[in-house]
Amino acid sequence: MGTQGVYRELSKKLLMENSEILPEIWRVLCDEDEAALINAMPASAEALAGRFGLPVEAAREKLDALFKRGVVFEQVKDGVVQYRMPRHVVQFHDATLLWEDAPEKMTELWVRF
Repeated sequence: MGTQGVYRELSKKLLMENSEILPEIWRVLCDEDEAALINAMPASAEALAGRFGLPVEAAREKLDALFKRGVVFEQVKDGVVQYRMPRHVVQFHDATLLWEDAPEKMTELWVRF
């Protein structure tokens, strides 16, 4: 899947596959490797680490950074912390706007959206 493909796939999962702006918002919020990680969710940090050949601690650091940006969420399932992407575009919008260090470009794209 090409660079644009993974961002379009994430947008499709939010039922916005025809949006031209939403893939650009994803691109501002995460690089291609992070987008692939998000696209593989829901999963635990351990499962994602194994799938992408990362040390578990490195996967956790990436997931924590993505959580702070509002692009992934934690949930506990059967006593295990699972990570998932936003369930819908409104949740995605609201969570990303809470990111204190968000680039101005992200806000501009949300206004255009």
